[in-house]
Amino acid sequence: MERAERRDRTRAGARCAVTDWLRERKRSHDVLDRSAATARRTAPAALVACGDDLMGRSDWKSAQAHFKRLLDQYPGDGLAARARTGAKKATLSIDLAGVRNLLAPGTGAQPQGFRFHHLCDVP
Repeated sequence: MERAERRDRTRAGARCAVTDWLRERKRSHDVLDRSAATARRTAPAALVACGDDLMGRSDWKSAQAHFKRLLDQYPGDGLAARARTGAKKATLSIDLAGVRNLLAPGTGAQPQGFRFHHLCDVP
């Protein structure tokens, strides 16, 4: 991975963490209270960036959670379509990992509910 790509991923994770913290903190009647509005504005981009970063790290469940969070909290945002696509890719990646795990050599077990011999019955 290139240095610039690593830096961008680190920034995405930091942006997501800071945005979450600002959005979730209780009002304290200081300068940080004004940051809550900024956090609400930047949250969708931060959630997508974090989801993309997590997908790149093959952390599909966490990525899926970030994409779904954007869809739940900001359904009308301009990044909703990208989040839907990301959530679908994460779901497919989770499913594929499950299938690969079931079919991994050396397990000695046939996937539950799947009967290979029926594949030969079809002409």
